[in-house]
Amino acid sequence: DGALRISPGATVIIAPGVNIEVSGAVTTLGTQELPILFTAESEKAWGGLRLIGHETCELNHVFFAHGGGDASKSFGHSDSQPLIRLKAGQLNMNSGAVVDSPGKAFGCTTARIELDDVLVARVDTGGELDRCAAQIQHGHISEIPDGDGIAEDDDNDGIYLLGVYVDEDEFPVRTEIRDSFFFVGEDDGIDHNDAFVLVERTWIEGFAHEGVAASVGNSISIIDSVIRGCEQGVE
Repeated sequence: DGALRISPGATVIIAPGVNIEVSGAVTTLGTQELPILFTAESEKAWGGLRLIGHETCELNHVFFAHGGGDASKSFGHSDSQPLIRLKAGQLNMNSGAVVDSPGKAFGCTTARIELDDVLVARVDTGGELDRCAAQIQHGHISEIPDGDGIAEDDDNDGIYLLGVYVDEDEFPVRTEIRDSFFFVGEDDGIDHNDAFVLVERTWIEGFAHEGVAASVGNSISIIDSVIRGCEQGVE
């Protein structure tokens, strides 16, 4: 319980299946010269960082690897554990990565998320955002879930969006993805499922199914973007 602060240059080594659960704010004080690493102590994946309060969490220059190993904490339609699980509150992640894990990168519910200059690669799913308001810029989502080129059709989307975040004034808040790359995946690049989305100046390439799968309701706007090398560009 309470707040968690992690100093620059720290390495957090975690046992198989173990989770870090925090009900207060989390602040990582990494820098470009002294980033922070969360990783497993062995070949077996650790669990995830579970942010269960309503605080603002700041993740600066932090890297997550080899997580998502607690099957009892699976979340979402691809049925894997998120390395970062956020319930309400706000998450700001500036420069960092979530890589090389059997779990999905992000699993968030009714939350606000800001990701800037974040790499997501070789994870089960880039992220599943359930009724969230996300601002994603300078993102790079690639090789989802891996780079073997074999489509296993396990809902391995670059990002899966579901529904709309409604603020305290009952106003729907749009998810915005800008100046980002989605490159190589075994399902869809962006799966829009009744969300309210803007995609701008973004390159989507090499997905086994749709570059953008638009379905159910609400809207998605795609501006000044490239979609190529997918089974379908936009469904």
